Amino acid sequence: MNQPSARNAPSRFGAFVAAGMLGAIVLVLFRAVLNPEQVLFANDAPLGRLVAQADIVWSNFKAYWVSLDWIGLNLPAGAPSFTPFSYAVLGPVAFAKFHVPLSLLFLGLSAWFFCRRSGFGVPTSLLVGVAATLNSNMLSYACWGLPGKAVALAFVLLAAGLLTGRQSGWRAVANMALAGCCVGLTVIEGADVGAILSLYVAAYCVWLTISRTEEGGKRWLQGGLKLALVVVCAGWVAAHALSTLIGTQIVGVAGMSQKEETKAQRWEFATWGSYPKLETLRFAVPGIFGYRMDTPGGGAYWGSFGPGTPNGRFSGSGEYVGVLVLLVASYGVATSLRREKSPFSTGERKQVWFWTAVAAGSLLLAFGKFAPFYQLFFSLPYFSTIRLPAKFLHGMNLAVWVLFAYGLEALARRHLDEGKARLASLKEQIAAWRSAAPAGELRWLFGVVALFGSAVFAAAVYSSSAGALTAYLGKIEFGMSEPATASFSIREVWLALGFLVASVAVVGGIVIGWFGGRAQAAWWLLGGILVVDLYRANTPWVKHYDYVMRYQSNAVIDLLKDKPWEQRVTAFLDPRRAAPLVGGEAAGSWVFLQKEWLEHHFQYFKIQSLDIDQMPRMPELEEAYFGALSLMANQNNTALVGRLWQLTNTRYVLGSKDIVDQLNQMLDPVQKRLRVKLPFALGLKPGAQSPAPTTPIADVVQLLTATPSEQGPYAVIEFTGALPRAKLYSDWQAGVSNTNVLETLRSSAFDPSRQVLLSQTLAGMDPSTNGIAGEAMVVSHAPKQVVVKTKSAAAGVLLLNDRWHPDWKVLVDGQPAELLRANFIMRGVAVPAGEHTVEFRFEPPHGTLWISLSAVAVGLVLVGLLVFVPERKSAE
Repeated sequence: MNQPSARNAPSRFGAFVAAGMLGAIVLVLFRAVLNPEQVLFANDAPLGRLVAQADIVWSNFKAYWVSLDWIGLNLPAGAPSFTPFSYAVLGPVAFAKFHVPLSLLFLGLSAWFFCRRSGFGVPTSLLVGVAATLNSNMLSYACWGLPGKAVALAFVLLAAGLLTGRQSGWRAVANMALAGCCVGLTVIEGADVGAILSLYVAAYCVWLTISRTEEGGKRWLQGGLKLALVVVCAGWVAAHALSTLIGTQIVGVAGMSQKEETKAQRWEFATWGSYPKLETLRFAVPGIFGYRMDTPGGGAYWGSFGPGTPNGRFSGSGEYVGVLVLLVASYGVATSLRREKSPFSTGERKQVWFWTAVAAGSLLLAFGKFAPFYQLFFSLPYFSTIRLPAKFLHGMNLAVWVLFAYGLEALARRHLDEGKARLASLKEQIAAWRSAAPAGELRWLFGVVALFGSAVFAAAVYSSSAGALTAYLGKIEFGMSEPATASFSIREVWLALGFLVASVAVVGGIVIGWFGGRAQAAWWLLGGILVVDLYRANTPWVKHYDYVMRYQSNAVIDLLKDKPWEQRVTAFLDPRRAAPLVGGEAAGSWVFLQKEWLEHHFQYFKIQSLDIDQMPRMPELEEAYFGALSLMANQNNTALVGRLWQLTNTRYVLGSKDIVDQLNQMLDPVQKRLRVKLPFALGLKPGAQSPAPTTPIADVVQLLTATPSEQGPYAVIEFTGALPRAKLYSDWQAGVSNTNVLETLRSSAFDPSRQVLLSQTLAGMDPSTNGIAGEAMVVSHAPKQVVVKTKSAAAGVLLLNDRWHPDWKVLVDGQPAELLRANFIMRGVAVPAGEHTVEFRFEPPHGTLWISLSAVAVGLVLVGLLVFVPERKSAE
């Protein structure tokens, strides 16, 4: 690739201009966050969850333990990068407002930086920045609560930009080191997606080496050293993230071993997110299959991506690239294939070929199980651990942005920078262009005209099939919103066709020279089409809500949030939310209300729930535990649910008031320890307006609240047989194997209130069956620190009904003690007679954090040197 000229090199002033222009676009799109009571919807990062972790945000860089879901779970710790620091600095509410816009702005600026480093002009760089900022794939994931994907791609673009060019001396080394740091930050932000994208940077580094013109030995030596430096710096920055990811998402996770039988079992799980080939139409027509975000007017998603569950069909993301982006990118590819009158150097042509291969290869991999070769990819070491092959669409979009840049630059160099005068008539202009244009450009424009004709014909045929489409859509169940309509899909097709007309007219006019010396007019038209098209296509993904209204408390919440560590609550027979404890016509809305409370209110008010919000990678202990209690697929022994509630300190159950007798008969037929605690009815929250009949049920439940009522159909049901959170035992079985522990826990003859089962042996202590156990009381309960006071006449075993993990440490009166695994999955510790203070602390090794922090510090120093130390001008 040509070295960037001084005119095209990035500058601080240019960066400020780009940030201002891109920031204005983002601000208009997300303008509602300026309202003090409005925050962005985020399915995977709701405000309640952000608030729940706010007081321990800085300690989460060392370790991250979730105590509000299930019985506790170890998740990847925070690592020094854009998103964790953004949350730590902004706080939960400001983070929920501004982090998504900031992430998209960062992505756009990174795209601008890459283009400027590649030697592209200001207009090209700005338009590519817009295309990246408003790209539907990135924006929809960000609005869904996963802005880390946008940030990960931003760091990839920064890394690629730093690797581009041929600076010498210490600046070249600094650029390569910073590129490696960016790759490490990509892994931190994107997790498995980041690991995939890091391979793209490695491939780009290799391709840069191949594209160089030096002698073979020197070229490969320099290329090898560059790649080695990038890898070392990437590993340096990502050391902490890799350590915690491996420790929480691979080690001890069911199905993650690399045995052939395990891989075979994971095939369906790993590939269910394969992208259907037909839905590549969404790259050019954003709403042809509807949207994920319950779009009104019949815009619900009705495609086939995902498992296709009847209630709440899943699409995952938007995939609209932009009609203009695809058109101009195709021009860049076509231009690279010819040598005659090419605006590209040999190196630039090779770059286009590389990114074309990346785009095509990523798309094929995204097809997953729909592609015949994905089984070969799946068989590679650790690639079977990748969920959702559609993740490769992130890499495809990245490549398309780069091809869009090359296409714009080809238009600029060949047609806009020359400043030729426009001829008197369009006919004369076309004739002059045909006489001088290279054959490849002629074929490209004729192909575009043919494509346009085909698109018009396809749109007409699709519109004439409205009746058949309506009949098809009528057979699809829509549990989350009003059904999709044929009119919405057809309207989207014609809108896309309209933007195609505008794009072909402007790009075609540029190619034939119609704009003459009015290059600025051409650039403004291209920018206008791009912004308007991407803006209108992405508005359905941007949802806001009044968090003050949404997070109002109510009678049920008030009951549950009082000393929430003393018990857990559930609303389902299966903690993975398979069967709601309510029936009849209210079942549908009740499921959504429980989802609302579980994901939002329980988190916001720190209420500990047995129900699992998300557990895509089930730990091995949970898999065995659920299997023993008949909670896995193809098991149907609901009688053991009562034992689950007993063992997990689940004292409160939410459901229909009328099911108490049924639950007693099914779960506790002898002692009948389930009773109504608080009957209630549902109604609108104070200040809420009645929703329109077409309002999606997921939005309706945000307006509902619980009011105490003896006549209400719902109730908080109390299970008095649940074990307390902390209990002191004088009787135990020690050294019991996993198989025997699980079998005993299932047995109706076993009484968990009288005896505890220990996986380890206890030396110097003997159990007693006299029933004198003593007292235990939780005096403080935080996610990573629990303090219990005990009092007993004899030595015993303290059971804490929170999940065991080897990185939990326990101290008795300040002295380290052995952490016991009790009842297969809970924590325990031996305590002597008398009064004692027992403290449990979650303290996994975090030495890698300091390694990553040192790398980030070095990276910041290098940035300062590159920005503020003047570059020495070469002598002419």
